[in-house]
Amino acid sequence: MAKNFFYNEIYALDFTLMDKKDSLYVLEMRNHAQVAQYMYSSHISKQGHTDFIKGLKNNQKSAYWLLKKGGEILGVASLSRINLTHKNAYIGIYKNPFLDTCVQTKVLAKSTCTEISSHSSGDSAGNSSGTSSDSSAGISVGAEILATLEHIAFSEFCLHSLHLEVLESNAKAIRFYEKNGYKYGGKLVDFIYRNEFYHNALLYSKISPLGF
Repeated sequence: MAKNFFYNEIYALDFTLMDKKDSLYVLEMRNHAQVAQYMYSSHISKQGHTDFIKGLKNNQKSAYWLLKKGGEILGVASLSRINLTHKNAYIGIYKNPFLDTCVQTKVLAKSTCTEISSHSSGDSAGNSSGTSSDSSAGISVGAEILATLEHIAFSEFCLHSLHLEVLESNAKAIRFYEKNGYKYGGKLVDFIYRNEFYHNALLYSKISPLGF
């Protein structure tokens, strides 16, 4: 199932096709406090990350991509629990937590967040927060990541519906998804156990506008 995609100047690089440099950078983003605080697992080891990517090669129900635009790594997008019979999947996204720092300080030469892999042709990510940081085009990075993932899901995979779980405490992500057309579908009470406490997760979904 491994495949890269290109949409609105955004390059979606399949995790299983990443080079070592990109793979390590994904792990660094995933374990950043800004991202990890909203994940079901707070930390991913290097070995766990490597094993996860290897497992994706034979996993027909999950696909993860590293998203790049121009000279910037935007973040990560994923489809999991892909069901081609019922044409649905669960989504996950997170923004590059180093992106704001790179833009603000204009580190354009050797910064890892501004380098593009030499590939010619994208950890176990959980549920993530939305983002409000603006790209040069005036649209939020989170919105760009989500739009790219929805294009892949609806236009490439021909899915009918997308679903997600988000921690009830993640108000920013909830506002983000609602703003982008996701509808509340229920609550999973005491669904996640982290830091000696149980946390609720909320369910959201969106139907394809393409009519599949």
